[in-house]
Amino acid sequence: MAFTENDLELGRVYWSTLVDYAKEKKGEVLTYGQLIRSAKDACPDNVAVTNAIAVAIGRKLNVVVWFCTQNDLPDLACLVVNQSGTPGKSYNKLATWESEKQKVANFDWANIQIQFETVIKQELAKTVKLKKRTENEALKERHRHWKENTQRYSTKPSEENKLDMLHLLMDGHDAEYAFQQAFSIVI
Repeated sequence: MAFTENDLELGRVYWSTLVDYAKEKKGEVLTYGQLIRSAKDACPDNVAVTNAIAVAIGRKLNVVVWFCTQNDLPDLACLVVNQSGTPGKSYNKLATWESEKQKVANFDWANIQIQFETVIKQELAKTVKLKKRTENEALKERHRHWKENTQRYSTKPSEENKLDMLHLLMDGHDAEYAFQQAFSIVI
């Protein structure tokens, strides 16, 4: 799976936050928003973390899921849920979610940290840097995409969706990705 530098950086921070949470809160879950707030509290000087938005959290959590899958580990990302207290739409282990949470609670995550950091450094070396946009450029791109693709979307974006799209576009993501993210996650 190809990850951006931002995906990997936030995935690294979310990993650490989730490992700490798994140790302290055995079997409990936290919302997307709580995960982001915890990461921001832990890393107030990390620009990627301070600019993180909930709408794009899925790709960042995929870094955690990918590493866990590659190394036959319990799915640490299963601890993150939406406001209704259940995993997001893309979570594909719903049938075993309760047992997965128990596996996460019982696993000794301390022995994996160095391996995780090493893999993240290797993946960072492979990334392609996104080209940032100014706010004005991002607004124009958002407008262009909406105008050309209005019929594809069942509803107009909310003000919150528009802001999320704008941030993703300013970060350098393409419009298709920004719109998909804004319309796909219910936080």
